[in-house]
Amino acid sequence: MRTLLAVALLLSLPAAVRAESLPLRLKDGATWTITASHVRASTGPRAQNWTLNTVKRLVWTAPRDQRGARLTISPVSASVGEGSPPEVARARSLAVPATLEVDQALTPGAIVDVEVVRAAFQTLVGRDIRGSEALADAAAKAMIASEVALAARSQGADLPLGKTLEADGEIENPLGGPPIRVRESYRLDSYDTGSGRAVVLWRQFVDPAVFAKQIVASLSARMRTSSPNLKPSDVEAGLKDTRGTIDGACRHEIDIPSGLAIKVECRTSNSVTVQRETRGVTDTWTITQTLPETS
Repeated sequence: MRTLLAVALLLSLPAAVRAESLPLRLKDGATWTITASHVRASTGPRAQNWTLNTVKRLVWTAPRDQRGARLTISPVSASVGEGSPPEVARARSLAVPATLEVDQALTPGAIVDVEVVRAAFQTLVGRDIRGSEALADAAAKAMIASEVALAARSQGADLPLGKTLEADGEIENPLGGPPIRVRESYRLDSYDTGSGRAVVLWRQFVDPAVFAKQIVASLSARMRTSSPNLKPSDVEAGLKDTRGTIDGACRHEIDIPSGLAIKVECRTSNSVTVQRETRGVTDTWTITQTLPETS
């Protein structure tokens, strides 16, 4: 998905516009630390509000022997903020090292040591995950590498200074069903070779009318399955006022020599209103990465 988005952004550039390049320049075995503060605020039934602080050690392995680059992510610490449920630290940060395939931006891909990760995840949730491995792998990867994925959004980019580029994308449907269509934009806000720093701004949003139709389609399918005697007119009437929003924005400060996002500030929010009941989640992230060392 990241590769397709990068191609779309490049194709949207006028032929005469020069793009600044922000490639990752890492040596095999490069090692650094990523620190994140994740604050969640939510509304609706069973609302969750908490702060999680994590520190993780990253080791990058260059492509070799017909395989791509890999990133090993080792947890150093996980702690909750004041007033947060203590179990959040355990439930949202998998406490075992894991190696993932990554692309040229360090976007997390498939889990390499998948059996080890599945065993740790199964122990954490306290139930057999056989038959639902795909869901378990997705949940485990979010626990392992959510902050890495957020930092990767701006890494390895080629963008024209001062111009906003847009492209279509997709994200997972929170209600199940087909992916949600989104619009993403990137802007290289500053590029200073003297200080060795660049700033990239990212935004993601949906068309509310299109999103509402997708929500209704997903909920209608659920309602017909769970209550087969419901009339189509009853389903339509029950969902007529459904609406929803998705919006996100990030600011990435890039270290030009290494290409790493050394400071990332992100805020994403989504809300869904069904039958006059609104449920929403806002996530705020502050992420820093140290400059890499070679082990």
